[in-house]
Amino acid sequence: MGRRVPTKRQRPLNRRRWSAFRLSLIGGIAAFILALGGGGAWAYWTTSVSATGSVTTSTASVAHASFPSLSATYLPSSLTSTAPFTVTNTGQIAGTATVQISGSGALAAALPITVWPVTSAANCTTAANVPAGAVTGTWGSPPALTPTLAVGASVIYCVRTTAPDWKTLTSPTGTQSTQPQLNVSLNADGWVATAPTAQHTQQTAGMFPITTSFFDPALAHWFTLRSRAATGICLDVNSGGGSGSGVISWGCHTSSNQRWEFVPVAGPNQSLVTIRPRHAMGTRLGFSGTHVELIQNATGTVSQQWYVQQIPGSTPAAYQLVSAANGRCLSLRNSSSAADMLTVPCNDATAQIVFQREALTFTNGTNIVLGFGGSEAPSVVTLQRQTGPTTWTNVSTAASGALSISFARTTIPNNTTATFRIINASGEVLWDGIQISKSGSVGTPVAGIG
Repeated sequence: MGRRVPTKRQRPLNRRRWSAFRLSLIGGIAAFILALGGGGAWAYWTTSVSATGSVTTSTASVAHASFPSLSATYLPSSLTSTAPFTVTNTGQIAGTATVQISGSGALAAALPITVWPVTSAANCTTAANVPAGAVTGTWGSPPALTPTLAVGASVIYCVRTTAPDWKTLTSPTGTQSTQPQLNVSLNADGWVATAPTAQHTQQTAGMFPITTSFFDPALAHWFTLRSRAATGICLDVNSGGGSGSGVISWGCHTSSNQRWEFVPVAGPNQSLVTIRPRHAMGTRLGFSGTHVELIQNATGTVSQQWYVQQIPGSTPAAYQLVSAANGRCLSLRNSSSAADMLTVPCNDATAQIVFQREALTFTNGTNIVLGFGGSEAPSVVTLQRQTGPTTWTNVSTAASGALSISFARTTIPNNTTATFRIINASGEVLWDGIQISKSGSVGTPVAGIG
């Protein structure tokens, strides 16, 4: 049996020697990796860096001014408005602005506008001439405005609105309105800036519907013209004077200088009339250059012509008389005054007048009596009966200041209808179209009475 050879006992490495060995090993591996990379880094790693600071860019900004000042009220006597507004590049970048105006409704579509740039707001006046380059549209369909604006630059636009014939803009309330808006934006290097929306009001006033028939021509057609606010005050010719006399407001009475007749200018259409006083039928109501109401010798001039507007729903029925010459309205004060009346803007309360017709009355009897509606005859008056196509025969007379005229019933043949008229001392017809029939002892009014 062989001998067992004893083995040699292994001792652990010294701790210091082991640490040195481990460092040497790591270094070698690192050198090997670097050699493989040809001297470049072949590893990935992440890191983070923190810093503070700010980044600035140029800003885009736009503004506008004075658009609300374009508000306007149009009257029959005032149909044009001119006013400016401004758009400004308030930013740090030049750009192109888009100026959008929008209005809605019937009035916006009916109001034409003309727009052009001006160098100063002071150049935008009613007297300014419209240049050839002006653009046009309506408040409902305005022209396109796209100005190019340098930094800090402004463009001033002058806007003129001219209402069409006011008779096309009437309404039951006498007024219409629209509120056009302004929206402005600026496109600058891809940046878009906008300004707050602005608006103003365009409106009409004193434009009531034109009436073509406000009295029955088959009836008596003398009227008193009374203040709507004070129906005891009437339109009066001062002291009953003739041509050139002033027209005043005065307490209503029975004299003929407070009785007025509407005479249509063209056929039966009562929308446009002249107005004559009973005491001086060769004259007409008109006005002077200072708008003083007075009676003038009848010439047919436009200053003696009046459009008749009716105020719907008024009780009693009220009207306005609008001058065909200047669009101002006949006025009537609410109290007695010997001062000459003036024409006024048609939205003035004193322009609302009540027309009170004075009926020719009829009383049957042995003598038939025709009453003048409580008013006095302006002179000696004569009742005439038509006895031929163009022939009139005097029947009876009444003195100046009389309240009625009478004639014998036997003047009318039995079972017939007779036609009469009443004329003044100058031969002018005060009442015509009077028809009365008779059967036995009964006379009956047929026409022209009431």
